Amino acid sequence: MNTSNTSNETKAIPIMTVRVVAFSSFPVFILGITLNLLLIRILFTDPNFRKTTYRLIRMAAISDAIGGITFLPVIVLFWIERDYKLSAIVCKISFSSNYVSTSISTMTLALIAVDRYFVVIRPLSMFYKCHKKKFLILTQIFIWIASISIASPILVFLTAIPGKLSVCDYAVKDLSVSIYIFHLVTLTYIIPVTIIIIAYTKIIIFQRNYTRPGFWTSEQLQDDFMKRMKFNKMLIFITCCYVGIGIPHLFSTMILAAMGQTFTHASGNSAILAAVIQASVACMYAIGVLNPLVYIIFDKQIRIAMFSKLKRLFCCNC
Repeated sequence: MNTSNTSNETKAIPIMTVRVVAFSSFPVFILGITLNLLLIRILFTDPNFRKTTYRLIRMAAISDAIGGITFLPVIVLFWIERDYKLSAIVCKISFSSNYVSTSISTMTLALIAVDRYFVVIRPLSMFYKCHKKKFLILTQIFIWIASISIASPILVFLTAIPGKLSVCDYAVKDLSVSIYIFHLVTLTYIIPVTIIIIAYTKIIIFQRNYTRPGFWTSEQLQDDFMKRMKFNKMLIFITCCYVGIGIPHLFSTMILAAMGQTFTHASGNSAILAAVIQASVACMYAIGVLNPLVYIIFDKQIRIAMFSKLKRLFCCNC
């Protein structure tokens, strides 16, 4: 009798731990969805946001909003007595949609980094000047098609595990699934983040060594230096965020793939390991929450427009 009670208590610990992690992430995703929807509305309706960068940010915001909305049912399922068929459907749709969203968002941010590289370092490039619009449109189409194609196998590999801790997990972890996971992580995270790091590193080095032609007073030179330092700090912050936020999920996913273990099997009855795995997933999907915050912090136009929109929403009589 005592042994049975102890076993039940042991199993209850990781379940409650994961539920707490899921519950704590719920308001974060609500905030991300709200900010992205406001950002989308501003970028579509405000004539001040017609530049290329803002059009690319608009696409990233759309994918982030979709990703956040489709992930909410997964969080809710942790707190209800769930039917297996319902869990399996929610699992496949939510996670595949979220992987598509994350991939689109990360690749679009890499495209923004490439665009900034040409604007800052190679403004006289005739190829980019002549084909910029066509290049960006075709690349965006490629990003959406590639992201959907990459994430589609998740509909087959992922499912709900009856009576297990996780809402979603791989049914089995054979060699084909492990190879797919390595390709998924490489294409949706490693390659885009590498492009972001290389592009912004080159921009930072260029900005530090660049001196505008013409005669400048000491005050003008100091002001120009401070502006470039602020720009460099912004790029460093953006790079660190997108590298750091995905590292927990990157390592946990690739290590488990190399070991051929599912999340559920690796978690077992360990509350700490279960919480770490779930938190790493939440961190990866929190990119959609981070994106609008980065834009608000570092882009003065977006910050002013966002605060103005929020003021009108919460202070109707002002």
